[in-house]
Amino acid sequence: MRKFLTILFMCGAACLISGCGSVVSSSFQGSPQPSPQPSPQPTADFSISVDRSTIAVTPGGAAQPVTVSASALNGFTGTIQVAVSGMSSGVTASPGTLSLTPGTPQQVSFSAAASATTGTASIQFLGTSGTLSHTATLQMSVTTTPPPPDFSL
Repeated sequence: MRKFLTILFMCGAACLISGCGSVVSSSFQGSPQPSPQPSPQPTADFSISVDRSTIAVTPGGAAQPVTVSASALNGFTGTIQVAVSGMSSGVTASPGTLSLTPGTPQQVSFSAAASATTGTASIQFLGTSGTLSHTATLQMSVTTTPPPPDFSL
């Protein structure tokens, strides 16, 4: 740009000095600038989540529900297959596998048999669709005493 302005200034000055009255034109012969490239479109994707980070079940006690959700990212329109794993011995998830559509949450209930092993476990919700794969995690405690109520004022 500086070269172009210098040439334009010099040509204009020459016309003023000589009084030529004609218009002088010049073209800049520098390196061509690349044309702006369109931004690549982001890849369609999804995210998966659960409605809480911890859950407690009691052997032989009532089932505890967890809501699993998926969100579409960048125009994702597929179905997501979710597999639940990582439960302690004697703990079951119902259903253990499910199909999620983004925007339509589903419940998975966890229950512990009377003989379930007590302790903690990291429960994995693995969602896959084609080559895409994402995980949500839930920490589970299997306790012999019921946990305190989970509420706040």
